[in-house]
Parts: sequence; C-alpha cells; structure tokens
Amino acid sequence: ISRYLMLSRVSGRLLGCSVARVSKPTVKTSRRRRASSALIRNMSSPTKQNIPESAMKQKPEDTIFAKIVKKEIPAKIVYEDDKCLAFHDISPVAPTHILIIPKRPLGGIGDADWSYAEDLGHCMVAAKEVAQKVGLTEGYRLVVNEGPHGLQSVRWVHIHLIGGKKLSWPPGC
Repeated sequence: ISRYLMLSRVSGRLLGCSVARVSKPTVKTSRRRRASSALIRNMSSPTKQNIPESAMKQKPEDTIFAKIVKKEIPAKIVYEDDKCLAFHDISPVAPTHILIIPKRPLGGIGDADWSYAEDLGHCMVAAKEVAQKVGLTEGYRLVVNEGPHGLQSVRWVHIHLIGGKKLSWPPGC
C-alpha cells in the first residue's frame, strides 16, 4: 500500500488536496502524469526537497543569511533598518517573493522565547511596509516554516512575503 497526495484541479486551479491510500493503479497513466505524481509524493520529505539534513543542524551564525546580514555576499535588498532586512528570494514561488529576517540570529520560531518578541514583531510590521513598498495592494501571504517537517531550508527564522498574483488555498498540505 502506498501513500499518494491527491490534488483536485479544475481549469488549472488547485481546489483541494487530500491523502489517499491506493494499492495499485488500475489504469495506465502517461509518463508525464507519473512524473508529476512522483514530484507531489516527494514534497513531504525535506531530503527529497534538496534540503540537506545538515542545514537543520547548522548554527544560525553559520548560515547564508548571516553572510547576507554582514554584507559578505550580495542580495537584492528591498528594505533594511536596525532590526531587520528584507531581500528577494532566489527561488521565488510567485511574482513577488521576499524574505524578511531579523538581524539578530534565531534558528527558527521554535527557538524563540520572549526575549525575541520585539524582533519578531518588528519583522511582521516591516513585512507590511515592504508589501506596500513593492505594490502588493491586492493582498499577500506571510509564511514562516519551522524545522524539517515545515521544510525550513535555512536555519535562521525568516518570513516569506508572497504575492503579486491571486494565491490558492490551501497553501500546502
């Protein structure tokens, strides 16, 4: 018995998703459909998402985001103040995809305590400022991934600002 993530699509729009158990396909499927099914099944595993396990064990101070904060490597910076930095994601999932990070190292939201409340709140307000600055007047989505099952790819807390098109729901299954 295998697990498959099933997507319902009408006119190219994602309507919903669910997990179903099937024993064997009863109809022949095209190579393209089998390839896309494999891609969907693989989305549930961080290692199959090309996120190395070592990334989750890395100290925030040793990540690529630390180098961006220190200006050791370039980034397309959209916003910066004394507490946070916003820059374009190198693998956008929408026409506008910007990351907002606190300048103070924090591995993930699961590592936060009350001493980080001001930094995290500041990043949320900065996200609103960035959205206005880049013209996201029709709405946007803020996403925070945590840990391997949340598919956090860099061990430094970051907020994804995603917009520039009508987004579908649910955002991920």
